[in-house]
Amino acid sequence: MKRVYLIILIVLFMVSCGANEYVSFNEDYMLISKEENDEVYTSSDTLKVLGANGWLPFVTIVNDGEISDGVSYDVLNLIFESSKYKIDIEPMVKWEKMLNQLKFNEIDLVTAMYYKEERTENFWYSEPYTTEKTYLWVKKGHTFNFDKMSDLDGKVALIPRGGYYTEDLEKQKSKMTVKDIENKIQAIELLDEGLGDFFVSSYNNMYIFLKSIGRENDFVVIGNPLIENTIHFAMSNTNTNNEVKNFINQRIIELKENGEIEQLIKQSLGE
Repeated sequence: MKRVYLIILIVLFMVSCGANEYVSFNEDYMLISKEENDEVYTSSDTLKVLGANGWLPFVTIVNDGEISDGVSYDVLNLIFESSKYKIDIEPMVKWEKMLNQLKFNEIDLVTAMYYKEERTENFWYSEPYTTEKTYLWVKKGHTFNFDKMSDLDGKVALIPRGGYYTEDLEKQKSKMTVKDIENKIQAIELLDEGLGDFFVSSYNNMYIFLKSIGRENDFVVIGNPLIENTIHFAMSNTNTNNEVKNFINQRIIELKENGEIEQLIKQSLGE
């Protein structure tokens, strides 16, 4: 009798899901059907696009989180101008949520992402459209020699939460006091109060922010860049719209060869 009840329950479950469907989970751990999954992977000429929150100069956020501008959007508009593709900018979310949305095709494209080998399992990277150098920032008057990693022994490092820059810096963490930093304001406050020796940030990101608050002359970079990263557009590996992926790469190559991307970025930075 118990076996009969079990068979009935299984049949009812299959019928409720549809004879040819299966059930899986999305990133919020809610059941979604195959039919809903199929809708996620459907190619479209309208691309749902999102950028990293406050990653200057690539994404500028104003009006309580509304995306208004940024170098990455300028480059994206240049790539798609006079094409059949339309851009639909999605509401801003945190970085981890954005990567989840990209992975599960709730958005089609992220406008700026460093290339990292471990991410290639989930994400397709476009050709790089620019690069970005990351430095150690210190308060003026509190500089120190930084020629090798051992120069950081005993220092108090202010590192953006979740930030990974180089393997050497990761190894160095055990020889420093590391404070996870939520934003640049917090980093500046700690540097002002002498509670941190340096802050890790890309040059343009930090300089533009400092200039926006009138403090660009209070902080300087030391030593050579920690790393120079390439900047890419990114899509999910499971996104089947290979046509748009190929289009993006072809346009990036063309626009880099004729110098239009470099010129646009310089204009966006006011150079």
